[in-house]
Amino acid sequence: MSCPRISRNQLRLWEVNGGLGIENVGSCPLTQQGSELNRGELAPGDTVFLHNELLLLCVRRPWRSASALVELAVPHHEFGCPDQWGLVGESAAMWELRERLVSVGNQPLHLLILGASGTGKELVAQALHVRSSRRTRALVARNAATIPEGIADAELFGNVRGYPNVGMPERPGLLGAAHESTLFLDEIAELPLPLQVKLLRVLDSGEYQRLGEAAARRADVRVIGATNRPVTALRHDVLARFALQLSVPDLNARREDIPLLITHLLHRHRAQDPATFLRFFPERDLGARPRVSPTLVESLVAHQYTTNVRELDALLMAAVLRSPGAYVEGSPSMISTRPPSEPSKPTWLTAEEGARLKLQRQHRFTPTDCGRDPSYPGNRQTADLHFRHLACKAMLACELDVDRAASLIAGELDGPLFEKCQARLATFMTNLEARIVDETPEQLDHALMEDWRGLVAPLRLVIEALRTKRETLATTTLPLRSA
Repeated sequence: MSCPRISRNQLRLWEVNGGLGIENVGSCPLTQQGSELNRGELAPGDTVFLHNELLLLCVRRPWRSASALVELAVPHHEFGCPDQWGLVGESAAMWELRERLVSVGNQPLHLLILGASGTGKELVAQALHVRSSRRTRALVARNAATIPEGIADAELFGNVRGYPNVGMPERPGLLGAAHESTLFLDEIAELPLPLQVKLLRVLDSGEYQRLGEAAARRADVRVIGATNRPVTALRHDVLARFALQLSVPDLNARREDIPLLITHLLHRHRAQDPATFLRFFPERDLGARPRVSPTLVESLVAHQYTTNVRELDALLMAAVLRSPGAYVEGSPSMISTRPPSEPSKPTWLTAEEGARLKLQRQHRFTPTDCGRDPSYPGNRQTADLHFRHLACKAMLACELDVDRAASLIAGELDGPLFEKCQARLATFMTNLEARIVDETPEQLDHALMEDWRGLVAPLRLVIEALRTKRETLATTTLPLRSA
């Protein structure tokens, strides 16, 4: 390492008690948790600083020789950089994942990817497809949590023209599009149970039936599913059809990869927004390592992650926006503080509405499942109306911000529930804005009074807010007439 402030003989290290003995014999001060350290012992997970120069993390990992990696046919990549599949990390957990990718990638069997939100399950699915004999055709991917329940069958299996609704175009469905390729169903456990039953024949033989078509079709398809929920969330007979399973490690299990991910994320943001990020690169050199304070790196390494790389990226962006100089900086208190996903007391809801929301979350906002629950106050149609009512109240509480409203309803900042609510809210608002344009106020009010059955009050406020927003935009974009 070329650094004038670090001595050539700076540290002595030796193995002791399952960890490392360490002694500082150079000129650069060594500290641990803010106190100077001349000699001591490090356990796996401990960090030490060489003052303002280097952060060292103690880890234990199995020995892997270069010849062993060649035998496993694991593709080579430069240390710390993304591999050919876009995966970043040099931890034992990541190398085990790469070895599993190589061994199961070219298998024809259906596979289930398990891992927490933000661990990179979609990257793993893409890598599996690239490793397979189906790589010449494009991967077909869909987040199952965002498939609207009412058209889920048509979305998955396809439909003939004009069925089930008049004017509906013909579509091949996800299975038809994935013929001779791979179908990746992210958050597969979010599929309604009746639809999971219909997947059984597909997983067994590739046989399926388009809506409105008498003859059965057959797709030559490998299905890769992914979920961040326990495997028990899938029907047992569906789970049995996934002969292979692959677990993706979370950040808490591979903390030594976090500094590498920080560098990777900052390079990615610099490519997208050079005006904001170039100042963190020495002499604005695009190939250089970004300047990040060791204190921030140590805080990010020690942080307990829930949504993994997404959460790391959000914390890093918050630090960037608070860093006035040439270094990305941040305090431990900033890193440990996460915004709550929902106010501790949901004042935007009445007690009755709060009880409905709790039941809706239990059934993952699936109207059919809510309608089957004897404790739910209503049937499938009522549950759908209740969700729209909650959507309006959340949009009003969040000033028409779809992402914030989705987080408020889902009770989480990320994950399949958030994505499901986000997709439904975005569709709901798009359709509502279209009706405001296409229908007179009287027509719209009359139609909504019939459809919303006494829960129309918050919807009227949303419509009023949207109209005000449109009028404001129209006013601000009018050209000024010359005198």
